[in-house]
Amino acid sequence: MFADAVSVSINREKSNNYASLDCGSKVVSQNTEAQNPTAILMENKDYYMLNPCSANIWFVVELCDFVAVHTIEIATFELFSSMPKDFVVYSSERFPGNDWSSIGEFRASDCRTVQIFPL
Repeated sequence: MFADAVSVSINREKSNNYASLDCGSKVVSQNTEAQNPTAILMENKDYYMLNPCSANIWFVVELCDFVAVHTIEIATFELFSSMPKDFVVYSSERFPGNDWSSIGEFRASDCRTVQIFPL
């Protein structure tokens, strides 16, 4: 069963984005068709990752620190792109590795806003 996004107020001054380029995170692997995968870590809405519609899209992000994740946020602002719908998030302490744990299965809405998925 997929968890839907919720509307919550987050105090951005007190929260850290451990998946940002500014923090030192990086995309360490992605599907071969992906173009500009680092853009998924950028705050600038003018940059974005591109994939063909037929691609099986996946990527691995190395966070800038070991953290206990309690919120996943996604957004698509590109006007001419398709929106993600169902997606799964896994975590691992090491990459590459075979020890992945499922964090959850999520369902995004068809909207051009930040969508928040509490864990």
